[in-house]
Amino acid sequence: LLFEKSAFGLVDTKLDNDGNLTLTLQRVPGTAFGGSAAVEQTRLSIEKTALQFSQIKKVTILPEEVLQP
Repeated sequence: LLFEKSAFGLVDTKLDNDGNLTLTLQRVPGTAFGGSAAVEQTRLSIEKTALQFSQIKKVTILPEEVLQP
């Protein structure tokens, strides 16, 4: 639900044996996204949601520039 009607699409996920979750996102063409505060809130929401699962220790969102204003 987090990505429904979002400016971002989930491309890939990887969880290694050490609990490192890597999320690969892409911008959805033709969508707009708010400034730096909205970007930071989105990043934090994604990370905090993922970290609620005990097997996840670290979240990395790629490419790094996808969540920049």
